[in-house]
Amino acid sequence: MLRATAAFIVLTCLSGMAGAQGLDQPLRPTQTLKITPLTPASAETLGPVLGRGGATATLRSPHAERGVLSSFRFGFMGTDHKVNTLGVLVQGQRAEFILRDRDANDPFRAHATWLQSPSYSATQEVSAHASGDVKIDLPAGPAGHVALLQGFQFKRARATDANVRLVAVQVAEDSRSVRVALVDDQGADFRGMDGVQSLGLAALPLGELLALPVFGARLTGTLPEFDERRLRTYTVTVQYVWVPPSLVLGAGLVAGTTRMADAGTLPDSNDKVGLRGFRFAFGNSDHHLRSVGVDLTGNQRQPILFQDNNLDDPVAWSVGFVRLK
Repeated sequence: MLRATAAFIVLTCLSGMAGAQGLDQPLRPTQTLKITPLTPASAETLGPVLGRGGATATLRSPHAERGVLSSFRFGFMGTDHKVNTLGVLVQGQRAEFILRDRDANDPFRAHATWLQSPSYSATQEVSAHASGDVKIDLPAGPAGHVALLQGFQFKRARATDANVRLVAVQVAEDSRSVRVALVDDQGADFRGMDGVQSLGLAALPLGELLALPVFGARLTGTLPEFDERRLRTYTVTVQYVWVPPSLVLGAGLVAGTTRMADAGTLPDSNDKVGLRGFRFAFGNSDHHLRSVGVDLTGNQRQPILFQDNNLDDPVAWSVGFVRLK
């Protein structure tokens, strides 16, 4: 009985206060805010795409320009070759695959998968003329968004080619820059480096192996004989998209000194994985290239490809990724 009386007194007082302040007018309908829900990603795979020097394939999704690269692999058919151009770029509703040496007449096979969503930004792109292992600053994106890889292309000077010692594309964790590298041994001045394992990485503790490919010093810091003035130049293009943070479930890094993952945890086979980047290096010298690729969910026993005609060369590698909704 006391509780009911107290409730009545409180309600009466509130009603009186509302009347005194002119708040006893009829309530007006509240304004409805329109909130567009974010859309989880769906996958689109192209391949096998066959070509000589280059090949194009059609992306059927209406959100083709809003895709994050999830996996890729390129391979010369028949034998390994030196490299002039390597990569895959998204151009509207088409994907352009290129793998060639200087004559651009050798057949190759390629596959790639993108995770696409209308909630991602459209294609963003940066290009640079570079040599060695360099960092390219990215224009600022939407607050809190994460930059993830969509495509990349390395191209050496016209009518030239060379072996590969190191190749890398790595979007920084803070999404402010991308680190790129395409390095060979530059001829006789590097042939004495055959005893160096994985550009000095194999001798490092595992923690440093994980850290160096992502945050470490320039390549010159691991090779005392490295003459930066003699580095072979290349042109690089990196495509990326901005992903809202609410669509990111988590981030990871895996690495190895074999073609299996020796450190870090691979994503589950049914995870939606967007690539932040990769870094591959041969440990004994530069080599022709037969195949290169990343597929963290499709082949967990061998999540990367990086080889010439055989698998007898030491390697060091790392791949950064995020799990997406």
